[in-house]
Amino acid sequence: NPKEFLFVYISRLNQESHLLEIFTLLGIPKENIIKIETPTKFEKIIVPEPSLRLNDYYHEDFRKSVAVNYKQNKKNKKIFFTRSNKNGRSFGQFFIDKLMFNNGYEIINAEKFSLVEICKILQNCSHFASTSGTNMSNSIFLPKGSKVICFNRSSHLHPLQLMIDKMLELDIEYVDCHFKSKRINFSSGPYFFWPSKTFLSFSSKFPKKVNNLSLFARYFLVII
Repeated sequence: NPKEFLFVYISRLNQESHLLEIFTLLGIPKENIIKIETPTKFEKIIVPEPSLRLNDYYHEDFRKSVAVNYKQNKKNKKIFFTRSNKNGRSFGQFFIDKLMFNNGYEIINAEKFSLVEICKILQNCSHFASTSGTNMSNSIFLPKGSKVICFNRSSHLHPLQLMIDKMLELDIEYVDCHFKSKRINFSSGPYFFWPSKTFLSFSSKFPKKVNNLSLFARYFLVII
């Protein structure tokens, strides 16, 4: 019973951080979560063993606690997490946003929502799409077996994402749509999206298809 224990942590996060809200979904009262900032003595301390090793191992208890929407009944809701409105390391994504919007996906900037709000947005999601990276990692909050599209921003496999795919049995498709460069490493960027042959072939599956001539004309106007 989580109401019978104190949950203590050491972190740079302050007690108002929305990241702590995830514990409310697990039934842990907010008043039972304490940040340790000075030397503190307890009668008894239970230190749980790690339930996750990044990229290659997770315990079943990790999935049960973090994949909070795992057993939700899916509804026909399509969500696309965008990063187009953020000045960052990825550029030229607008044509992906347009394809998703034209084909019934709700465009959402995940950074405007708290972690709990993200969980609630994705709980009824049957189709999810995003670019590779941290936005795609939110797929851990999807219902089991959701259909997922990952638009690759670089020629790298993300082992953490592959583990999430397996954990939730996601029906995922990866689409390469970027300029290839050997100088781009796993996490630094910058990343440049490009309407590649793979993307154009992929987009042809949708009811509302891409106008190739218009797409390339606008792409170069935006970049220039």
